[in-house]
Amino acid sequence: VIEVIKEIAEVLPVRGGGQITAAQMLERFLFPAPVHWRQVSTLSGGEKRRLYLLTVLLKNPNFLILDEPTNDLDIATIEVLEDFLQDFKGNLLVVSHDRWFMDRLVNHLFVFEGDGQVLYFPGNYTDYWLAQQEQEKALRQQAKEDKVKEDKPLERKPPRENKPKLSYKQQKEYEGLEQELEQLQTRK
Repeated sequence: VIEVIKEIAEVLPVRGGGQITAAQMLERFLFPAPVHWRQVSTLSGGEKRRLYLLTVLLKNPNFLILDEPTNDLDIATIEVLEDFLQDFKGNLLVVSHDRWFMDRLVNHLFVFEGDGQVLYFPGNYTDYWLAQQEQEKALRQQAKEDKVKEDKPLERKPPRENKPKLSYKQQKEYEGLEQELEQLQTRK
């Protein structure tokens, strides 16, 4: 196992100007010292995938494209990969449904919304999710306000009667009409 790693690099530069040896990288990727001298053919399927991932990372590329990198990896390996990629100096393009993994590593998203629509979002997945929640909340509030406007009947004022106001003299005459009508009824 260690010979496979040493064929690629004896040491790997890390951030801060330091270096890490091939044996240290193996240990970092959960290969304890006794495993370093085993034949690759004796490794389990998961160990072989981990070793292959390590060989890709040791080539120190300046651009990595990872398609669902957390699939088929155990939690310990995912944590090691996350730690390594956080120190990665190059660009990283990750296609993943693993929200936690993306939150730890990415600072820009390309969100495929369907129908050929791709949204660029500066931030991690949690930032995007919170922005989506706020937008949905605003849309629900707007829909609620629109519904209230639709359901609310128009307030109509009763039609004004076009009766002119009576003057004081006319008011007195009107009150006297009732008495006059009674007298006329009696006389009839």
